[in-house]
Amino acid sequence: MKELLEAARARCFFFGTGDAAQALCAANVPFGLAKIAWVQRRLGFPGDASFVAAPDTTVSRNVERWADGFGYGGVIRYTGDFVTLSIKSNLCGMLLVGLREVPPAEEVLARADRVKALRPELDGIPVTWDLGSSNHFVSVLELDRPLEGFTHAALLHGSGTEIRGEGPWGPGLYPADSPALRRAMETHETPWGPLRILRGDAADGYRAGYAWIERFVHRRRELIAEALFPGCRVISNTTHQGSRDPGTYNLGCLQEAPGTLVPVALRAELPIPLVRVLPNLGEDALRRAGVLERAEATGLRAHLGSVNLLPHGGGYAYPQYRGVRRVLELGDRRYFELEPAAGEHRELVHNLRGQPFTYRGEEVVRALEAYGMGEVVSRGTPVTVLMV
Repeated sequence: MKELLEAARARCFFFGTGDAAQALCAANVPFGLAKIAWVQRRLGFPGDASFVAAPDTTVSRNVERWADGFGYGGVIRYTGDFVTLSIKSNLCGMLLVGLREVPPAEEVLARADRVKALRPELDGIPVTWDLGSSNHFVSVLELDRPLEGFTHAALLHGSGTEIRGEGPWGPGLYPADSPALRRAMETHETPWGPLRILRGDAADGYRAGYAWIERFVHRRRELIAEALFPGCRVISNTTHQGSRDPGTYNLGCLQEAPGTLVPVALRAELPIPLVRVLPNLGEDALRRAGVLERAEATGLRAHLGSVNLLPHGGGYAYPQYRGVRRVLELGDRRYFELEPAAGEHRELVHNLRGQPFTYRGEEVVRALEAYGMGEVVSRGTPVTVLMV
């Protein structure tokens, strides 16, 4: 048991800012990886689950995901043809469009009201407006350097709540919303708590439905963008919380082809860098992070060198803490003893849902540039931000 947990820690690689949110992620993720490795071994696969963290790596404020041992801002990869439902992929992503004209805010609001009232259909499914819930938003940007001929752009951050349950597309994404998934899933008990997975035909059905949903969600973002900004042109439409195959999962980060142009959304008051993805992470980046030898020892150097990782935003930050003193395990529950930024008291938390937070800023951009993940080609100053 201890051996699996230590191996999981060795297979975590961080390229972040070194703050308390990263420390929390680093303290929690090995437990999720150890659970996957435990199940891998029971199913006859090598226990090789790994986590490669982007500069925006942080906690997950989703209580269930965090309790299951998963953070945010990194790529999970493992060998095996099973789907891990506990990671809770939901196909959240961001659409960046160029604008030929910038409509007044009142006009955009009126168009948003029409979308919400009329609920336009896509493949016969009424579209649900979600650009005001959680941290989803629409932002109109003025660019400091023209981008593909545009001086303004718009960014839409959203997912697709209407298709998380079962439907004509398949069993859906979340077991809580899908009786079909609850019937099909296997719950494997591990020393660190349960892991919910799909295998065989159930995994194949999930993957087919997932592919349909991803296409739907991408077109859904484009439909809303066209309704708000007629004549806009798509620059990029990316998923930062999804699954490329049964053993690769993006949790709040991007894996895009080099050359792709993507936004990195920081704190609301800061300009949004528009970043061109570069091939990464090479030997220089691994040396800078001090992980080259460990990458070679764990057999993960090739994976790291082809991951093409990029943050999708700033990520949650907790400036009231300096770091994590230790992790207390009570059965399959974990409590994190945090080091406060002021005072010497002990503060123990099970999850971060109720803790005050902010978002990181330019430190994330400095980190992605330092590790050669991408290059900033323009910055967009928010002109209008809608969360309605």
